Amino acid sequence: MQRGCSELGLKAEGYIESGRKLMEEGIINEEEFEFYRRVVSFRNIAIHEYVSVNLEIVKRIIVGKEFEKVYILALKIIEELKKRDIDP
Repeated sequence: MQRGCSELGLKAEGYIESGRKLMEEGIINEEEFEFYRRVVSFRNIAIHEYVSVNLEIVKRIIVGKEFEKVYILALKIIEELKKRDIDP
């Protein structure tokens, strides 16, 4: 996300703002941005406040294979950037 913003000449501070900028540029849609925002929020808790990670959420991510959505979103962003002649 941040590299994509940089390559598009967009300034963004932080992961969530980077996602918002890509949404504004039409790289991702609003639903994808909301998913991305939730992923970033979970990542921040897992990295910085790991003792307060909700294990039910972790279980849901693993059992529901929600982590695959991250991969799919990443591929979409890469393809959208390539369409604009940007090397992600």
